[in-house]
Amino acid sequence: IVPQSMVAMNSFVSIIVASLMTLSTEGLGGLSIAWTFSKIWRAFPVAILFSLSSTSITWAYALSISASVATVLGYVYMPASALASRWIFGRYYMWLEWFALLLVTLAALTFVDLQQGLAAHKSKGTGGESPTSPLAIVLVLSSAIIAVFASLLSEAIMKGERLPFYIQKVHLEVGGL
Repeated sequence: IVPQSMVAMNSFVSIIVASLMTLSTEGLGGLSIAWTFSKIWRAFPVAILFSLSSTSITWAYALSISASVATVLGYVYMPASALASRWIFGRYYMWLEWFALLLVTLAALTFVDLQQGLAAHKSKGTGGESPTSPLAIVLVLSSAIIAVFASLLSEAIMKGERLPFYIQKVHLEVGGL
C-alpha cells in the first residue's frame, strides 16, 4: 500500500456510490448520462487537479508532517480561494472579510512557526520530535492551492450543467482513478 492508494480508493468508492445513487433515483437513463464520455472528458482536468491535491497531502503525511500543522497550513485555502474567485469570477468581498482572512492566515502562520520552534527546541537535547520537513510544508501548501483551482473549475463546470450532483460526481471522479 502506497499513499496514492487512498486517493484511488476514494475515487473508486465515490464512483460506486454516485452510480448507485444515480441508478436508484434516475434509472438506467440517468446512469447512461453519468457515464457519457464527453461529460467525463470535460470534467477530466478537475479530476486531475483534485487527485494532485490529494496526492500532495498524502505525500506530506508520508514525510511525517503532523496533522495539526497540515490542517493549519491548509487554511491558506481560504484567502487563496477568495483571491482566485475575485480574479476568475469577479466576486467582491468587503474589507472586513479580507481582514478576517488576513487574521486567520496570520494566526495559522504563527501557529506553524511556534510548532517549528517548539519541535526544534525539543529535538536538541532529548531526541524528541524533529521540525517539519520544508518539503512537507510545500506539499501541503501546493495541495491547498491546487484544490482552490480545482474547486473553482469544478464550480464553473457544474453550474454550466443542470444535472443532479450525484451524476456530476461520476463525471468528476472517473478521472481520479
